Amino acid sequence: DEDDEDDHGAARARVWRSIGGAVTAAQLYVGDKLGLYASLKFLCETAYAATPEDLAFHANIDERWAREWLAQQAAAGFVKLLPGTGDSRLRFRLKRAYADVLADPNHE
Repeated sequence: DEDDEDDHGAARARVWRSIGGAVTAAQLYVGDKLGLYASLKFLCETAYAATPEDLAFHANIDERWAREWLAQQAAAGFVKLLPGTGDSRLRFRLKRAYADVLADPNHE
């Protein structure tokens, strides 16, 4: 459409949305393949929430990877960051609807 041919703001916004979608898709794949959603669902069912350390131990990954992945999932809106202090006390909760969809391979 020629009307928006020079709309740089709209172009930038669309590019950033596309990048955000690509990053989120990649993290969804990682979470599925490494069993992070299943681990987080289990942890949230047994302890209400999980720290990056909890997830790292349960999923057998490095704590830094768990922290970065959880932060991205919170930014995407799939998990909720709960109140806490400092990186070691960050607590995350996988929202129930997302737990059902992302952690249960038989969910429709």
